[in-house]
Amino acid sequence: FQTGFPFGVSSNDIGGVQGTVAPRPNKVAGCNPHAGLTAKFQRLNMSCFTQQLPGTFGNTTRNFLRQPGINNWDMGFAKNFHFTETLAFKLSVDTFNTFNHHQYASDVGALVSGGSGGNQVIDASVNSPASTAGKITGSSAARVIQLGGKLTF
Repeated sequence: FQTGFPFGVSSNDIGGVQGTVAPRPNKVAGCNPHAGLTAKFQRLNMSCFTQQLPGTFGNTTRNFLRQPGINNWDMGFAKNFHFTETLAFKLSVDTFNTFNHHQYASDVGALVSGGSGGNQVIDASVNSPASTAGKITGSSAARVIQLGGKLTF
């Protein structure tokens, strides 16, 4: 289990006068970015953010929001069958994301790439197309079952 990674909302550097890599927008006073959501995979109310004026910095801070967390169970079961003193067979079943819990992100095991929020899971740009702004747009694989056998002699 893991809480989601922190992230922030980005905006454009109009005219390139700020010279920053990730300019931040202004947050509308009194607006809750998690309230008033109607779409199924909507994560942020993007109307709570506005583009900052050219040459100014927005009032939002770095990484003030959290992405969805991870609830992942991997399990393995194995049985050894001994036929003789030197001959044995091992049968194993391994499951990844055993309970098929939705992981809204890149690969659950890829924590270096963002874990619960890598690969632009939440399009959090003030100037992104209205169809994806504030929505969850990616998920990791569903349940995976692996069957294995090993003969030792």
